[in-house]
Amino acid sequence: MKAMRFVALAFAVIAVISLGCGKAKDEKNYGGSDWNDFLDAMPDADSLQLTVPGSSEGKGLGETAWLYEETVDFTRGVNDGVLWMLSLIDEVTSYPPTSHEGDSYIWGPWDGGGLSPADYKFTITRESETHFTYVAEGRDKHSEGEWSKIWWGEVEASASTQRRGVGNFEIDYDALHVVDPTYDYQGSVVVDYDTINDGRRIDVTFNEFVSEYYQDAEPISGTYSYREHANLSGKFLFDALVDIHYEQYHGDQNSKREHLYFDTRWQGDGAGRSDAVATGGDLPDIQIGGSPIKKVLISECWDTDFLRTHFKEVAVCDDDSEHDIANEGDPDSCVFDEEMPEES
Repeated sequence: MKAMRFVALAFAVIAVISLGCGKAKDEKNYGGSDWNDFLDAMPDADSLQLTVPGSSEGKGLGETAWLYEETVDFTRGVNDGVLWMLSLIDEVTSYPPTSHEGDSYIWGPWDGGGLSPADYKFTITRESETHFTYVAEGRDKHSEGEWSKIWWGEVEASASTQRRGVGNFEIDYDALHVVDPTYDYQGSVVVDYDTINDGRRIDVTFNEFVSEYYQDAEPISGTYSYREHANLSGKFLFDALVDIHYEQYHGDQNSKREHLYFDTRWQGDGAGRSDAVATGGDLPDIQIGGSPIKKVLISECWDTDFLRTHFKEVAVCDDDSEHDIANEGDPDSCVFDEEMPEES
């Protein structure tokens, strides 16, 4: 639904801009300058997409690794929350700008469509030869008042590679909701990135973020760090709510979700390892030897086909006693040593 709404908005934007400009897609030298130089500085969805090698389903030894699957699923969730704006702006800026003011090119203002209560515009400004700022703004379509920033950022662009650079941007979902109340997202998302030096570094910070599809969920806050090197090896540090008892209990018993902190690493060929610490959820209600469980330590390794080769789960109780819950496969098959993440 979200993707369809933004695709519809993009087509409405393109229709208005193309009718207003009367110019062909990708036309250059508007206002005596090559405005495509400005667009070459902008980050694109390909450069900021979190990617972990994908595979099929499974949970047991010799089947697709569980923590690996959780990592893949979470990267998709982060991508959904971050990349839609980049895709929309790419559609808008595939047509010539509406106006040119000094060192700025402006697309819009445009009407978001017949059912949209808002008008929008997008501006890119050259601050220096390779430094650019940009902002997408909106306001009530019946208003002549101030514009509200929805998405904005800056970038020090690569001098040699299009759409690559070092920069940051923020998406303000609260502002978007004020401009268009049909969007029920809450909070904001901040992205800090480097797509020039040794592959890609992408840090995504959620601030009291709530998806419009999970309004009853607790707001998400925290920074998620992704690294991908030139040889396609990588690392992803993140946390998520996951029910670690799901396979064992399919009813109401122990159905709460635990808070898992992940440290997932992979080689260029796909083989990898994930170490996780689980806290909260049902764990304090479960006792071993008369002592409640404080946390659970989980490690899992997989091969180049993403099949589990080793899995270990240890419960740590309030009295600091440790109890093996599961230990299968060959720990020597792991391509990385254990590296438990810190709880936050």
